[in-house]
Amino acid sequence: MKNVARAAAALAAAAVVSCGGSSSQQPPPPCNPPGAAFDPAHPPQHISELCLLTPSPGAVTPKPGVIPYDLNTPLFSDYAQKTRLIYVPPGASAVYDPDHALDLPEGTIIAKTFAMAQDQRSPSVGRKLIETRLLVHTAQGWKGFPYLWNDSETEATYYPQGKLILMPGMVLPSGMVVEANYLVPNQAQCSHCHADAQPGTPPMRLLGPTAANLNRDYAYTTGTMNQLDAWSAAGILTDAPPSASAPKLIAALDPASGTVEERARTWLHVNCAFCHSTTGDAFPSGLHLGLEVTDPAEYGVCKQPVAAATGTGNLPYDIVPGHPELSVLVYRMEAYYSDPSNPNFDQTKMPPLGRSVPGEEATALIRQWITDLPAASCTPPP
Repeated sequence: MKNVARAAAALAAAAVVSCGGSSSQQPPPPCNPPGAAFDPAHPPQHISELCLLTPSPGAVTPKPGVIPYDLNTPLFSDYAQKTRLIYVPPGASAVYDPDHALDLPEGTIIAKTFAMAQDQRSPSVGRKLIETRLLVHTAQGWKGFPYLWNDSETEATYYPQGKLILMPGMVLPSGMVVEANYLVPNQAQCSHCHADAQPGTPPMRLLGPTAANLNRDYAYTTGTMNQLDAWSAAGILTDAPPSASAPKLIAALDPASGTVEERARTWLHVNCAFCHSTTGDAFPSGLHLGLEVTDPAEYGVCKQPVAAATGTGNLPYDIVPGHPELSVLVYRMEAYYSDPSNPNFDQTKMPPLGRSVPGEEATALIRQWITDLPAASCTPPP
């Protein structure tokens, strides 16, 4: 209990402390994240100007006043390792919502830093910083700002045009060697993934930080504490129930966290349903992959693909129970950039942005789930 109390107190203090530090000789000039003063028309050119984080080889750490967090099931991005930080202006807060991404207040800045290793069998060896993506809640709504790290990993520069970074010789966990074509998204691509197709809604929305995905322990420097409880203690989350009674997403790639079906549906919910839903860009496909969907035909069982063009591999159904090798869902998940047998990679891959190599653990999970599905009427063709 003492560790929990210390963690709560430290996190509450972090939300109000400036990041200028102190010195017995001469204090450095004050430095605080801009909050609501962030000007989306003239964003800072360097990440250091934002006073959010301190870089080191392969890693970043938060400045005081900036809170680290993690997710139960994160988005897959070419095996990039991510450090997630959030700044909420002092005195501001979000109201707990069990069903949607938190409605974080204006001035909130979310910084997600991506680092990459060459050999995914030893992902902490030789890891280098690639980019930091900011999502900033401005007066005009959420807006995305990509920053690209220099080779010495000392500074990241605003890079609105985005960049493709070729990474030859990446070793996947299985030992397979592929060529990754890592995407630093441009601002239009940020808007594409975070788009909300529902009429009358802001052009961009949050994806990862839902209360259920945040409902997990985090090892803060002062002790381990559940993130929802810690955010409540810090005053940046209001009206939240105790974490033990709040909805919680499982860790999809942890075999101990649930059944194969629960884990597979959760992985699809986090990685696909922001598009494949009634409010996402892929709504016209009729393939809706959120956990709230209970009709097997709606989440792809015996469903013929719509508007996939050459991306289906001439397979007849999104999901064929018992036959992952005949399922469009698996075919598109397993497409990868340097596959010589698939010249239509850009039309085949799913998701369409943010991935150029297959996530082997996820595809194995989805394959097992489809293999285990009860027989249905869409008997695969001979």
